Amino acid sequence: MKKIFFALCLVFALAGCKKDEPSRAILGFSAGEGVWYGDYYDIGYDNYYVTLSGDATLYLDLNVPVSTSRFLPQGKYAPRVGDNFDYTFNLGYEYPNGEVGYSCIKLGKAVYAVEDGELTFSYERTECSVGGWIQANGTEYEIRYTGNLEISEYEPEGGDLTSGALEHATAYYYGDFYEVGADDYWLDLYTGTYDSDGINFTTPGVEVYLDILTTAGSGTSIPAGTYNISDTEEDGAWHILTGFEDSGSIYPSYLYIQYDSAADDCYLDVITGGTLTVAKNGGNYSIKATIVSGGDTYEYTYDGPVSFKDERSTSSVTKSKLSRRFGRISKRRILR
Repeated sequence: MKKIFFALCLVFALAGCKKDEPSRAILGFSAGEGVWYGDYYDIGYDNYYVTLSGDATLYLDLNVPVSTSRFLPQGKYAPRVGDNFDYTFNLGYEYPNGEVGYSCIKLGKAVYAVEDGELTFSYERTECSVGGWIQANGTEYEIRYTGNLEISEYEPEGGDLTSGALEHATAYYYGDFYEVGADDYWLDLYTGTYDSDGINFTTPGVEVYLDILTTAGSGTSIPAGTYNISDTEEDGAWHILTGFEDSGSIYPSYLYIQYDSAADDCYLDVITGGTLTVAKNGGNYSIKATIVSGGDTYEYTYDGPVSFKDERSTSSVTKSKLSRRFGRISKRRILR
């Protein structure tokens, strides 16, 4: 009996000496708001972007079954895995330039991607409670918020930019760059005003950047005719080359749509299909671009002169400098 009693005492003593599991750091939030984007990513699910402010600023990119209401459904939200979007949040994504998008958290001046977690949204009358945890930069945080969560409906600043007339045209001439007996141009059709870095616009805008092959010896003149899409330069003249990604850069042909002045809401993806029709009237061009990007079809036109820049004396490195880079802490129309 004594042996049994002693053994029980030892068990309790050891249990009492067991170290406590490390607790999560608690982050309290005092304000919440969100935007309902509808089927923002064109995946058959509604998307919300919720911001909680307080000890930190937490940005959550949430997915729910499609509805006709901007009201965010209550429930438990877990990280999206593959094609399962039901009550999930998109984990953070770090772009090659170090900036972060989708679900992320700002702690002081640093911004980290949300790497894991589980969050519950619940309502009592007009108050919303958010609880659970997230992981960012290898650290787990407990999330606490109770208060108003005003959800507004998304309205693009620039309106519908999926079609329309473009205002400017510049052609970069590279001669027989691919050595296939055809002249190569990078044709930049756009509307908007570039910022000082020449990358984003200062207002909402569109850029259709095409890598086109024409007949040899065209010089500073794009021949009139119809150009079809191709995924190889070996097809030669009268073709548009599909775009591609490499080391964090996206190369023509691509479509860039900037829906707001701050470049926080953008679409950027390669062009994979379509045609380009070019007509000439003296020194002016009439151009129609019907392109496919991300599975959707876009149609743009341009009427006016084309500014030509002879780039034959430059190297391929110059072409890479003209590529557009992913970046910015922002929502992306391409879900990664």
